[in-house]
Amino acid sequence: VVRWMERVRRVAGVEGKRRKEGKWDETLARGLHQTIGKVSGDIEALKFNTAIAALMSFTSQMLDVQDQVGDMVWLECCSALARMLAPFTPDLAEELWQMLGEKGSVHSQPWPEWREDLAAEETVVVVVQVNGKVRARVTMPAASDDEQTAALALADETVASSLAGRHPKRVIAVAGRLVNVIV
Repeated sequence: VVRWMERVRRVAGVEGKRRKEGKWDETLARGLHQTIGKVSGDIEALKFNTAIAALMSFTSQMLDVQDQVGDMVWLECCSALARMLAPFTPDLAEELWQMLGEKGSVHSQPWPEWREDLAAEETVVVVVQVNGKVRARVTMPAASDDEQTAALALADETVASSLAGRHPKRVIAVAGRLVNVIV
């Protein structure tokens, strides 16, 4: 935990390496909103260990992309991180808040708002089974319905070679999760 707290201090101290926009802005914003949702839900369910684990994971994600993120997204993430840290490490949260140059106390700030539309993944990995055996994992858009999921799975080269020219008798698809092809 002490090492993680040092990493949080490093996050706040990173400055001048970013630009107005970065190629990882969308990914980090998605990670932020997923973390806000996870931490908020965990606090309500009194699962403090998993809330802290989510904060640790988000801190790592921030440090991994620190040089490729724009200033606005970075500052938004740091501000939200400080506010989410406040219930767990009030002193560190206040220190981070002051390092960011914010006014007042972090403890008087509103909780960061979670936006489901920003937290949603764009792609998902779907497991494809042929006769109950896993044959492939196919990446596809998260918005795919059951029919699109089945079509994309059957179009995959690995699945096609597993079928070896046989026609499926039945295809069971669960969008975003699984396709089972029965030959």
